[in-house]
Amino acid sequence: MSEENKVSDLTQVNSVPPDAKEDKVSYDTYRKVLNEAKKTKELLKQYETEKQASDETKLKEQNEWKTLAEQYQVKLKSTSEQLEQQKSSINNSLKRQAFEKVLGGQLRSDAYSAFIPFDKIILDTETNSINDDSVKMAVSDFVKDHSALVEFQTGKLPNLAPKKYEEIPFDVNSMTKAQLNDLMKEALNKL
Repeated sequence: MSEENKVSDLTQVNSVPPDAKEDKVSYDTYRKVLNEAKKTKELLKQYETEKQASDETKLKEQNEWKTLAEQYQVKLKSTSEQLEQQKSSINNSLKRQAFEKVLGGQLRSDAYSAFIPFDKIILDTETNSINDDSVKMAVSDFVKDHSALVEFQTGKLPNLAPKKYEEIPFDVNSMTKAQLNDLMKEALNKL
């Protein structure tokens, strides 16, 4: 093979075709499409409410109160379920905050919060106050059963602590009481 063929083969392999551009969308186009999507969602919501209102009026005109009442019951049930889920979520978050405050560390992962015994923590729903004793019992049970899931905050070991003392150049055992008192006064003044 000649040198020219080798060079031309390499340039063909390394070259990018002229029509292979990066797919980029300009900000104006993005904003335009986003606005259109918002308008479409608003129209859809408006049409749904209008359809529901027209269905209700048709049922009222046809004296089909039973069907209308069933629809309201279904809607009421789904709304109350959503409300209960929100209340449960809020209560569990209050319980979790109290739990983590007493725990003395933190969970190694948020996924481990499924092991927290929320049912053992007592919450007064009227005042949103948590019974401290129930939290302490729940924490002790949790630590007993799942201590590996908790990363406890520990202090430093004494040999790793910074040294904040000065060596005294004289023997303390040979000092008088007055000299020791003067030495302590000086040390306290330094603090």
